Amino acid sequence: MLTRKTPGESRENGEKVARAYCQSCHLFPEPALLDKASWTNGVLPEMAKWLGLTPPDLERLPNDQIVPDSNVFPTTPLVGPEDWRAIVQYYAANAPDKLPPPQRPKIQSGTSRFRVRPFPYRRAIPMTLMVHIDAAQRRLYIGDAMTHTLEAWDANGTRVFGVQFDSGPVSISRDGESLDVTLVGRAFPSDLLKGKVVRLRPGSDDMQMGKVLGDLRRPAHTTRADLNGDGRADYIVSQFGHRKGRLSWFEADAAGSFVEHVLLDRPGTIRTEVRDMNNDGRPDIVAITGQAWEGVYLFINEGGAFRQSALIEQHPVFGYSYFEMTDFDGDGDPDLLTTNGDNGESAAPPKPYHGLRIYLNDGGRFTERWFFPLHGAYGARARDFDGDGDLDIAAISYFPDYATSPEESFVYLENKGNFDFQPASIPEHAAGRWITMDSGDLDGDGDDDVVLGSLVLGPPSIPIPPTIRAAWTNGAPAVLLLENTTR
Repeated sequence: MLTRKTPGESRENGEKVARAYCQSCHLFPEPALLDKASWTNGVLPEMAKWLGLTPPDLERLPNDQIVPDSNVFPTTPLVGPEDWRAIVQYYAANAPDKLPPPQRPKIQSGTSRFRVRPFPYRRAIPMTLMVHIDAAQRRLYIGDAMTHTLEAWDANGTRVFGVQFDSGPVSISRDGESLDVTLVGRAFPSDLLKGKVVRLRPGSDDMQMGKVLGDLRRPAHTTRADLNGDGRADYIVSQFGHRKGRLSWFEADAAGSFVEHVLLDRPGTIRTEVRDMNNDGRPDIVAITGQAWEGVYLFINEGGAFRQSALIEQHPVFGYSYFEMTDFDGDGDPDLLTTNGDNGESAAPPKPYHGLRIYLNDGGRFTERWFFPLHGAYGARARDFDGDGDLDIAAISYFPDYATSPEESFVYLENKGNFDFQPASIPEHAAGRWITMDSGDLDGDGDDDVVLGSLVLGPPSIPIPPTIRAAWTNGAPAVLLLENTTR
């Protein structure tokens, strides 16, 4: 005979079962992280696929062929029906009906720090996945995923050159007279091995071009550095992928070929920075990842091999989107500026834990010192924008709360001292849907400008007012150039 459980016993059992299964793949997500509807209609049905309970949606090519190497789902259930019901009931019973709004200073409606400067670069349907300011050359590089083009423009708004590839550029770096350009392959979630890194020697539209690396799984970013001290530049590629992906460094040999070394064999790496984090004279790697195991990871260089450790780890709905390292407290050690705001997997309300964070470096340990809530935060740059000797922050959101605070799309946070940042926006905050940004002194006047890139064909996971969506389809800017007015 079955024994009837009391409600308290059911909840306790549900939590126990959820912790046992959920923590096998990522940090345990507390029910309070999402509302009931998001758990029951979005996250849990998706998790059922990863537990082998329901058929997965496999990526297919236009000819209906399933993408190779997509078999990452279990062929038999990993959890019994009773345990699965207990998990679902646990989240449904303990999740809030509605997430609380974040507490933050009011974003002022206008800032005098920047003025929008008309820029002639146009696209009928903006899919700007990359903007990059090269202050030394006073050039702006723009990568478009719809036309698969890279264009260079000077500070006066004159096109310098353009080149077309077989996919959109997402990352660029200059090495002398040459450019290394990372091509994403397929812009939207995909496991196709179509990404690559190419090297250009630009002069005009007809330029020398060669492939450096190929067969990459939706790469998002590439860093170039001599990691093993042999005098040859190696490449670190963040292959974000979709259901598969990896972070690798590609070792250059004397013949000009590359040998891949896998650092992290899972999808979701967004970008990396190379720093000597333990002051031993060797370049180490810091990486940020989304997708399940979200976090910031350190790879210590031990002479050609790398030892991994976690600087920060977060739950799987945190939504990491960007990081950079800079010294906020002036002690000589690099601190962390992170953004988390990815909200594209399924329909979900704005999340109060989305936003910008500063983690201070205390001898290699990183402690959160500042948090600014920003729904859908997707990128940030820490620069001394006002020239007063401390670091301010410019940030974008790709998933703002358009209904109540569309000014979240772009925020300038002026540093008033002691980690007091005052937020303001610009009148053109919602002119595009900003997915990428960069900062640098484009016009050579001694202060840092900001450029924003728009991708309007994004996930429909958040409500977008018809008036804003209509404006995007009628001449929305592909880029927005914000000229710094300090000097």
